[in-house]
Amino acid sequence: MNKAGLTIAGVIAALAAAGGTLAQQETGQAAPKPPFQMTETQTPPAAAQSPEQPAMQQPATQQPAAQEAASDDQPAPEPEAPSTQETPAPEAAASPRQAASGSLYGCTGLESLDPAVLEGANGFFFTVKDDIAMQQVADPALVESISDLAKRLRQRGTVLVYAPVPSKSQAMPDDVPDSAWVYGYNETVNEEIYAQALSRLKAASVVVVDLQSALRKADPATPPFQKADPLWTPEGARLAAEAVAAEIKALPAYRKANLMTFKTTEQDEISRPSDLRTALQTHCSAPLPAVREKRFETTGQEAYAADRPFNVLGSDAPAPAVLVGSRFSAGGQSHFDGFLRQASGLDVANRASADAYPFQSIDAYLKSQEFQDHPPLFLIWEVPAGANLARFGPLPWLTLSANAAGDCSAEHATCGKSGADE
Repeated sequence: MNKAGLTIAGVIAALAAAGGTLAQQETGQAAPKPPFQMTETQTPPAAAQSPEQPAMQQPATQQPAAQEAASDDQPAPEPEAPSTQETPAPEAAASPRQAASGSLYGCTGLESLDPAVLEGANGFFFTVKDDIAMQQVADPALVESISDLAKRLRQRGTVLVYAPVPSKSQAMPDDVPDSAWVYGYNETVNEEIYAQALSRLKAASVVVVDLQSALRKADPATPPFQKADPLWTPEGARLAAEAVAAEIKALPAYRKANLMTFKTTEQDEISRPSDLRTALQTHCSAPLPAVREKRFETTGQEAYAADRPFNVLGSDAPAPAVLVGSRFSAGGQSHFDGFLRQASGLDVANRASADAYPFQSIDAYLKSQEFQDHPPLFLIWEVPAGANLARFGPLPWLTLSANAAGDCSAEHATCGKSGADE
C-alpha cells in the first residue's frame, strides 16, 4: 500500500508540474515582455537586425554577401564599418574647414557678401539678387513699353528682336542649392516666370527669343554659365546666338538682307578677371575655378547681294543687324556677336555696352546719326534677367520711342543728350 500510494502521489506531482509548465508557456505567448526588457528570448531578433545597419552605411561598391557571411561571434568588424565611411571619397582630401562648411572650396559666410551668394552643386555659385530672387522678365506694363518701341521701329523698317537672357538658375536649375528656398526660390515658378514673359511678348507682336530653352540644351561638360562668374560661357553664347539666328531667319525681312558666308575658328584659351570670383575667394580656403574660356575668330565674305537694299550703298551700307545689350555682349564677350554672324549669315555690328545702366547701349544707338541715317533691318536687344527694366519707370521708354521714330525735335527725344544722364 505504501509503495502504491507513493507511486500514485508521484504521478500526480508530475502531472501538476507539467501543467504548470504549459500554463507558463501560454502566459508567455499571450503577454510578451516589453521590448526594453532585454531577456535571452529577445536576443535572436536583435542579432538578425544587426547586419542591416552596416549595409546602409557601406558604400555601393561593397557586396552585401560579405556582410551576411559575418557570424554572430564576430562583433568586432561591425562597429568599424561606420567609422571608415564618415567622409565620402570626393571630400577625403578636404580641409577641416571644407568638411565643416560642406563646400567644395571651403567657402563660408558667402551670404554676407554684397550681393549675397549661394554655392550650388558642382561648384556653381549663384548670386541671390540676380540668380535666386525670381524677377519678372516682362510684366504687363513692361510688355506694353517694349511693344510700343517695336512698333516705332517697324515704322522705320527695323525689326526689334528682343533676347531676354535667363538667369543662371533658370538655365541651370539642377545646380541650384537646396538653401535657395530661404530666399523664396521655387524652380517651377522660376521657369514659369520666363515662359509667361515670352507668351505676353509674342501676344503683343514682339519678336522674342526663348533663350531659356536654348541654354538648357547645353551639355553638362560644357555648361552655359561660368562657375564663379555671372556671365555665360562661349558655349552658352553660341547656343543663344543660334536661337536668335533661327528666329531672324524665319522673318520675312530676312529675305531683304545682304547675306555673307562666315567661318569661325577656335583660338587659344584665356583666363579673364572676375570681380565676383575675387570677392568669393576671400571667403574660401581652396582656390576657386578660374574663369577661363576659349577665344574665337569669325571672318566672312559677301555671299550674294543682287537686288538687296543695302547693296546700293556699297561700302557705306550699314550692317543688316545691330546688336545692343549688356556686358553679356559688350566687347565681344564670349564671342556672342561672332556666333551671331556665323549662325545668321548676317554682318552684325556690335553696339553693346557694359554700363550698369541697362538702357545705355540702345539709347546711345537710337539717338546716333548711324541709326537716324540708316536704320538696320534687325535690332537685336540682349537683356539679362537682372536688368529689371521696369524699375526705371516710363521715362526711358518715352525717350527710346521718340528716338526710334526719328523725330529728334519730339518732346522726349534726346538728340545730343544721354538717357543715362537724365
